[in-house]
Amino acid sequence: MYRIFCESFRNYLGLFPKDAKRVEYRGAIALPLALLCDAALFDAEKESETERYRKISDLLYHMKQNVAKYPALKAFLWTLESRGFSGKRYGMVSSGDLEEQVKLVIMLLKLTYWEEAVS
Repeated sequence: MYRIFCESFRNYLGLFPKDAKRVEYRGAIALPLALLCDAALFDAEKESETERYRKISDLLYHMKQNVAKYPALKAFLWTLESRGFSGKRYGMVSSGDLEEQVKLVIMLLKLTYWEEAVS
């Protein structure tokens, strides 16, 4: 499941022109997810409490608090926690953006952006 998420995430980002990731809404809300694909980077940014870490922390907290609403994420959250990814609420991300990020995570896990789907 974790490998599917990471590979699908890379495929998703590949759909955007290089500079568009930061300015296009769908790309911008996806950028914090990159921390979930690199435990060392996640830990470094957690240590420094960077903005990007606080944003992904908000998402992890939101998903954990709403696991009944998003049952498809239960196993994924367990996988993330077993790898040391956990979150807390910083209030950096709007509820609307959190919902969009959750939708994206679910789509990534459902193979929407898996290599065969992108080709």
